[in-house]
Formats: sequence, C-alpha cells, structure tokens
Amino acid sequence: MKNCLLTVATNIYDSSEKCEIKKYPVFHKELGKFCLSLKNFERILGENAEDSYWKSFLMPLKRYRFEISAAPLFLNKPAPQTLDRLKFVKSNMSKCESLFPQFVTPACDIFEQVSSLLEFNENPMLDFLNSHFTSETTSETAILLKESYLLTLTEEILKQCQTFKKITLLIPVQLKRGKCFKNLIIIGPARWFPPYIFNAPRAINISLVRHSWIREPWQLEPVFISSGDTDPKRKRRARGTPYMSEEDFLSAEDLIPTIDWGGIYNRITGHISRDSVQEEVEARLFLLEGEKAVFLDAEDNSSFLIIDLDEEDQYRVKRRPINNITANMFVLLRTGGGGDYILNIADQIMGKEAEGARMIQKLWKTRLRGEVESTSLLEVSLKLIDLGSTKANEVNVRNWMSYRSIRTSDYHDFAAIMQLVGLADRSKECWEVMGMIDTAHRKAGHHIRKLLLRKVIESDLDELQRIGKMDFELSEGGSLTAFRVNDVYSELTKVSLSLIAHPFDIKDALWQG
Repeated sequence: MKNCLLTVATNIYDSSEKCEIKKYPVFHKELGKFCLSLKNFERILGENAEDSYWKSFLMPLKRYRFEISAAPLFLNKPAPQTLDRLKFVKSNMSKCESLFPQFVTPACDIFEQVSSLLEFNENPMLDFLNSHFTSETTSETAILLKESYLLTLTEEILKQCQTFKKITLLIPVQLKRGKCFKNLIIIGPARWFPPYIFNAPRAINISLVRHSWIREPWQLEPVFISSGDTDPKRKRRARGTPYMSEEDFLSAEDLIPTIDWGGIYNRITGHISRDSVQEEVEARLFLLEGEKAVFLDAEDNSSFLIIDLDEEDQYRVKRRPINNITANMFVLLRTGGGGDYILNIADQIMGKEAEGARMIQKLWKTRLRGEVESTSLLEVSLKLIDLGSTKANEVNVRNWMSYRSIRTSDYHDFAAIMQLVGLADRSKECWEVMGMIDTAHRKAGHHIRKLLLRKVIESDLDELQRIGKMDFELSEGGSLTAFRVNDVYSELTKVSLSLIAHPFDIKDALWQG
C-alpha cells in the first residue's frame, strides 16, 4: 500500500508541472473591522481579561471570529453552539455597567459589531471561491479545513452550491495517508496547518485562501515546491509592512483556540471531596475531538486501548502505554451500558463464582485500606515487611489496595497482607480466588479486543479519520467510542479515581487565553 502511494506521489513530481503555491486574500470591511476591534478590546482589558466575566464574554466572540475565518460559513450562521453562547453574552451585558463601568462603551461597541454581522446573510469566503475557482471544481479538487467539526457545516453549504458538489472536503490528517489531488484549496493561513501539507504536497496546485486581515508570511520553503511569484519586490509588497501597521493584522496564532489546562482541572475536580477515603491516582489529561477531555490513569506504566489507523487490520486495536499516546491517535472509552466493561465480561466468564470472588476481593482490600487510613502507608509497609513481605513499600501498598490491581505478583507479599488484615487462615484460598479473577480479566480483555477488532474492520475508517469520533456497539451490550486525541497536557496530576476514563465537556475551557 505504501509503495502504491509513493508511486502516485512520484508520478506527480515526475510530470512537467511543478507544485505551485498561490495566496489569495479575501476582503470584507465589516468583518475585518470586528476582528481587529476584538483584538484591540482584549488589549484595552489588559489583566481584566482574566476575570471570569470577561472570559465568558470573549469566548463566544473568539469562537465566532475563528469559525468565520476557518470555513466558508455565512456570517449569520456560525456553529449552533457558538450562536447560543452569543445569545448568552447579550443577556449578560447588563452586568457590565455595575462590574466594569470603565469598559461599558468599548464592550457595547464590540457586541454591536458582531450583532450587525449576524444580520448579514453573506458568505464572503464562498463568494470568493465561486469567483476564483469555478474551473477547478472537479473531483480532482479538495478544500482543506483546519477543524473537523467545521466539515459538516461546510458540507451543508456546498451542497446548495452547484459549483462545488464534486469537491472533497478534508482535514489535514487525511492527507498523511497519501491521497493526491490536482488542486488543493486551503482555508486559512499556512501556520494553521502542519508542515507536511507543504513539505510533501499532495497536489499540483495549492491555493491559500485567508481573510485579508490575517497576517500571512510570504516566504514558504516547502520541499519540492517553487512559488509562482519570484519577484522580490512583489514579495515585499505582499507582506504589507510598508503600508500597514501591526494593528491592521491578526497573526494566525491570535485566532486559534487556546486551552486553559488548569481551568479544566480545577473545574472538574473542584466538586470532588479530597478526604482520605477518596482514592486518587496520578493521571494525564487528554483533549479529545468534539471539545471533550478525559483523565487516564498514568500510574505504574498504565496502558489504554487505542485504534491505530497506521497499522494493518489485525493490529489496529491494541493497548498502548498512557505516556506514549499522542495527538491524532484514537482512545476507546466506555460511553454506553454503564460500569467497567472488562469487569462485567470477567464476571460473565466466572459465572456463579463471580459474586463470592468479588466479595473476597472487596473484603481484604477494604481491610488493607482501613489499616492505611488508621496509620499511614509507611507504617503499613513496615508492618508487612515484618510479616515476611519482600516488596512492601508505600507505592506498592497503594497499588495493592487499589481497584486496578487484583493481587500481588508474589505469594509471600499476599500472605503478609492476609496476616495483617486478620485473614491468615484463608491466605491460600484467597490467593487462588484472586488468581481466578486475574485469569477472567485477561480473558475478558482479549475478548473485548476481538469484538472491537471485528467492528473496526467492518467500519468506515475514513469517516473515523475525518470526523474524529465513532461509536462501536458491542454484541454483549454496551458501547465504546473512539475519540481522536487532539492534544495532551504535559503535566501529570492527582485526580479522583471516579474521574478516570470518563469523558467530559470542556467547551468553556477553550478560547480562554
């Protein structure tokens, strides 16, 4: 397959035509005024922009500015959630006078500008595409958008436009898989897109279409690409610096959403009691497709089930260490049916013995946790060493009493625990029962992987790659959802066990910078 893709790409570059990049600015006076005014208003606010009132005020305005810049949308029809939030801003405007009277005038001016735009049934980006690219609108042409959530909105618009019915809509990651086009129309500035779009181009003609008030550095240095404009004077003019000041532009970075990682953590964990009974684990925070996030257990080299679209069919569903999960991978999360899916399948495997086995498991873990709560991890570790354990320490004791572990790896450590919690006469029995649970869990994990692999093979993975999310209904009941990872928080943090592997909304945590 890779050789085939390489051949296709080579054929393009062996042809007499060279890949050419052209840049096109789109002009709309009222939209440009609003977008630059919003930048200036943030500057006026200064440190006040960090106040929760202004964060809730600015967030939908930034979202609107980005969406209109990143897709050929009508000015009066941004994403529905953005429109809803703009309505909330309107209802909240009355508080500005009492909270921040010094900012009432510029705040009202900004909101009047966006309100005016929302009355325009105009689509400046689509009008530009219609006037400049009608001859290229064939199946050999693709439009590239930055964000997958804008694909559906754009599709609905292009369906109503006869000129663009045959055009393919893409997001950047789809171009990594080798599909080639004659023409590629990129909506937005070059800096929004990964380098491989230009360093290993999948089209003979690349057109960068962005609004005129977005700063676009003229000099691109892609491999295999020569610009269609070699006149150095024209390059200097294209920068605009001799005629326009910095205030007349927004940088590409100004427009894209920033993530308030600390805000996500505080908002989700703030309502969880941090008493000694609430077990906490070290976790990593992942930003997912669809403006969701999830905490995944990162202790003891933990791993998680993912879909790897770069692998052959039989290897696509696999476990990967949490710290090795990166952007554009797909994590599989339980979103339907309730409970721990592996635990449920394991109990089915154990049959009638499951209830008794779980009671024994709960009994010794509860007693061990009680010992820790009444003294400390260090003191329990020392007691276990005195009772014959060879591996007892604070980390291992925390792991042994956790739901994630079933039993110790060595019987001597388990026997020491049984003595400590008053179950010495049942050590052998409990060890064998824990072994049965462990075997059942391993079988359940293999079973779920087989079910998922079958579903994945049967599914339209191009759609998963494109949309970034897909549900998989499993035959035993319940469902898992694959979410594309969009970003990963660099720091580990302690969170309640109840939050692990449960996706949650973070819409209000974006555009907060």
